[in-house]
Amino acid sequence: MHQGRPSFTAMVAEFGRAYHSLNESPLMFDDPLARCWFIGGEFAALQTNMARALAFFDPDRAEDARPEA
Repeated sequence: MHQGRPSFTAMVAEFGRAYHSLNESPLMFDDPLARCWFIGGEFAALQTNMARALAFFDPDRAEDARPEA
């Protein structure tokens, strides 16, 4: 972990909470503030990289991934 920056693990966990709150139905939980923790292009960058990883590991499921709401 770098001093003064959140851990990558924390950012990925928060991304999952934000993405779920914005894109899933029914909601298992709703965290409307999760998206607020990201600044600049962090959320979009994580979304792009997660989509690429999903396409690599599970191409069939990647076709169902939706962009940010």
